[in-house]
Amino acid sequence: MKKNYIALAVGTAFVSGTAFAGTGSITAPTAGQQSVPAEYFTAATVASPSITHRYTTATEFAQSAAINVVYTLSNGIFSSAPTLAVANGGGDATDSSTISLVSGGDNSSTVTFRITDTGDTAANGIDAGDHFDLSFAVDGLTALATDGAEMEVSVALTDNIGTWDTAVTTDVLVSNDVFSTSVTADVTTNTNIDVGQSSTQFIVGTANTKTVPLGNVQNTVSTTPAGSLELDDLTTAVAFNANNAILTSITVTVDALTGGFGAYVGTDTNNTVTNEGVYIDLDGGNSFTAGEEADTLTASQATWTLTGAQVTALGVSADNGQVYVVADGSTTIDPSTFSVTVAANYTDSATLDESFTGSFRSLEKNGSSATANYVLTPGGAFEQYFKITNTSGVSGDVSITMYNEAGTAATFALSAVEDISTSTLVGNASSPLITLTQLADAAVTANSAFLTGDAADDKLRLVVEGEFPSIDLDSVSLDANGFEMTTN
Repeated sequence: MKKNYIALAVGTAFVSGTAFAGTGSITAPTAGQQSVPAEYFTAATVASPSITHRYTTATEFAQSAAINVVYTLSNGIFSSAPTLAVANGGGDATDSSTISLVSGGDNSSTVTFRITDTGDTAANGIDAGDHFDLSFAVDGLTALATDGAEMEVSVALTDNIGTWDTAVTTDVLVSNDVFSTSVTADVTTNTNIDVGQSSTQFIVGTANTKTVPLGNVQNTVSTTPAGSLELDDLTTAVAFNANNAILTSITVTVDALTGGFGAYVGTDTNNTVTNEGVYIDLDGGNSFTAGEEADTLTASQATWTLTGAQVTALGVSADNGQVYVVADGSTTIDPSTFSVTVAANYTDSATLDESFTGSFRSLEKNGSSATANYVLTPGGAFEQYFKITNTSGVSGDVSITMYNEAGTAATFALSAVEDISTSTLVGNASSPLITLTQLADAAVTANSAFLTGDAADDKLRLVVEGEFPSIDLDSVSLDANGFEMTTN
């Protein structure tokens, strides 16, 4: 589950070359960096608590001087009318001035105030080191849900003649990536559906098994950075699955895009629970424990609804969060591909629910293949003949791929060849004698560009694949007198 967090940053902007080169900083609610979940900023209006921006003057104001102080927000608006006050910081006890609102403020990204120095002497007015404190709240923050986006406030001093001070820009809220969920495919090598076991078990290396991992769902970060605060008050510490971030549930959904879960629906390993044919390892034990089974399991989908505590456990080790399938040992396992969706559902209606997607490993049959590396040019002076044989005792389908000299491929089922009605060869059976013309016609049907242009004169390559342990491919071509020319 990915969470973008927002940092309330205290910073100082440096300006040079102007008489009133002041500095800016965020001073409240607290100094330092605070994090706020971006999920709190939904499409609905969500306002922050009051924030204080402090502009510190660098030069004493002339007696009776009057200027405009212009504040501008990026990636947000003022959720209510900001207020401005002058605070002493220059050394004397008196900072006589008047402040009036000129324009902007509520529901605007800008606000302008007029400050007039009313001191009866220069020392009693606005001095170098005095502060302009702008108190404001913000909303319209949906733009900050993007990692790295930031809100800034800039302040410029102007009058009717021109700018007195180059604009001072200060970070207010900065989007950071703190919580995240990773969905990764299992990378166990040499794992396939074993056609030698009638496709009812898997084979890993040379060993058969009914259980294999598909992939992993990991909560990669389950704690918040030091100083992370709730948006409500910017003082309460943010905690995973607490306050505004309480999780109603995390839903994990694995969909079979091709194939399915049919071989796992009927699995019963302990006779106490159902749906253990697909389970998610929550304790890192690399084996099934009651409570890890799918909440719902159909031929096309498995789902889990996890609690906040279970989600926290997903980040404990690399084994936590591994999703396994367990075959029943009698149903044929289908070659399959899978997608994964992880959805975070928050209890607070103002907190934005999240959803992330990924992919798990594909399941394929091991099978066998055979190749003819020299195939004549289709439509040439001589014909070539092919015979495909299942040399195992296991039935399975046959597919054929032809390649031209440029490497362009055309793949089709055995049944796509003219006069052949089925792609299946039972154990120890052979196909009828197949001509190159038949194969070329099926290849062009599968890929219309296969023999176009220069490829029309190509010599070809042929690969046959069987969903059974061993396969053989024989071919022969004859010249005009019936003598054998080539043999594969």
